[in-house]
Amino acid sequence: MITRDIWNPWHGCTKVSEGCDHCYMYFLDRMRGQDGSRIRRSKTGFDLPLKKDRHGDYKIHSGEKIRVCMNSDFFLKEADPWRQQTWDIMRRRSDVIFFLLTKRPERVPECLPPDWRQGWENITLYVTAGYVHTLEKTSKIKENRHSKPLKYAILYAKFFENP
Repeated sequence: MITRDIWNPWHGCTKVSEGCDHCYMYFLDRMRGQDGSRIRRSKTGFDLPLKKDRHGDYKIHSGEKIRVCMNSDFFLKEADPWRQQTWDIMRRRSDVIFFLLTKRPERVPECLPPDWRQGWENITLYVTAGYVHTLEKTSKIKENRHSKPLKYAILYAKFFENP
């Protein structure tokens, strides 16, 4: 499988922990003269996984791995109005593996779609944490696994000294 594409259905984020102090998205937005805290839906890339080439084939091929929200957070509260549409897209493209990036694992259970049941084979939750107290929020996922289980989850932790 190929990990080639990034899908950013929305852009911008709010800093949720000290681990966000050196966020690359904020850095890049500053370089471009943009405000990284301004959260907005992507105008042209919102439906990227559904886009087709001139031959009618999906631009993102079956079996590809897609990193979702590299310049935001999939479970960002401000993105709640758009999230159901992204679930619909991922449901339609069940042949693609989606890595949902977040620093907000405590929001996962409330944001999953109604038909989640035992989880979807094509979804992997990718939680990043930089401080122990941020990592501890991940335990909320385990507490809720019985009502909203996950098929796959990755925890990426690069620990810094707690402030």
